[in-house]
Amino acid sequence: MVPAITAVIVNYNSGDCLAGCVQSLKRSDTAATVIVVDNASQDRSLAVIRPDNTVRVIENDHNPGFAYACNQALGLVDTPYVLFINPDCEVDSPTLSRLRNALQDHAGAVMAGAWVVDREGQVQRATQRTLPNPANSFREIVFGSRAGDKGVDWSHRPKPERVTEVDAVSGACMMLDTAWLKQAGGLDAAYRLHCEDLDLMYRIKQSGKKTVLVPNAEVLHLQGVSSARRPLWVSYQKHRGMWRYYRKYHARWPTAGLVWSGIWSHFLLHLPALLFRAVAKR
Repeated sequence: MVPAITAVIVNYNSGDCLAGCVQSLKRSDTAATVIVVDNASQDRSLAVIRPDNTVRVIENDHNPGFAYACNQALGLVDTPYVLFINPDCEVDSPTLSRLRNALQDHAGAVMAGAWVVDREGQVQRATQRTLPNPANSFREIVFGSRAGDKGVDWSHRPKPERVTEVDAVSGACMMLDTAWLKQAGGLDAAYRLHCEDLDLMYRIKQSGKKTVLVPNAEVLHLQGVSSARRPLWVSYQKHRGMWRYYRKYHARWPTAGLVWSGIWSHFLLHLPALLFRAVAKR
C-alpha cells in the first residue's frame, strides 16, 4: 500500500526518544513515509535509527531552526498529508488514520491536531487553545490558569466528544493538507523555535480554512527532551518568536510597545533561573 502520509521529525539531540517516535509511527495502523531532519545533533540519536533504511534522513551541518527544517522536508513530500511530530512524541496505533480521516471528512479543514498527554495521561497545555492577542495573553500571564477561557490556554476545558473546530492545537503533533501547505509557502522560517505553529494556525484562519482537534487521536509527549540541554537559548527563542508573532499580526494595536515590554520583561524576570539551569547542565 502506498502511504498517504509523510511523517516529518525534526531532531536535535533527542537521544533515545527519536527511535521511540519512529517505532511508534511504524506500529501505526496506517503506513507513513518517515523523514528525519537532523539539525546537527551531537548525541547518538541518529546512530540508533540509521540502520533502518526505510527512514529518510536529512543531515544539516548547523541548526537552522525548526521551521526551516520542516520546510526542507516539505519539499520532498509527495503524499496528500504531512504530519509534523516532535521526536519526544509517540503515537497510538490509530492516531494517524484518525487525523487523516478528520481532514478528509471535514470540509475546509487543512490542519488536524491530536489529543496530547503526558506520562500520567494528563492533557498537556496548549492541546486546546485559542490564538494569542495582547488581551488574552495579558490575562494568561497575570492570572495563569484562573484566566479560563479569557486566556490563551484552554486545556482546562473538558475533552470534546467528537472532532471539533478550534483556533489552535498543540504543535507537538499536527497533520496538514500537503497541497494547501505548499501553496501557503510552508512554515515561516524566520521563527527559530516556538510560535511558528501559531503563525501557521493564524494563517489558516485568515485563509478561511479550518483547524480541527481530534480527541480520539492520542499522542504521548515526553516534552522538552532537547530543550532541557539549553534552557536559556530555548527561552530566548520562545520570547523572540512571541514578539515576531505579535509584530506580524497585532502591530496595529496601540499597545504594541507594552506587548514588547511585557515579553522581554518576562524573559528577564526568568533569566536568573535560566542561567542557573544552564550552568547546572554543564
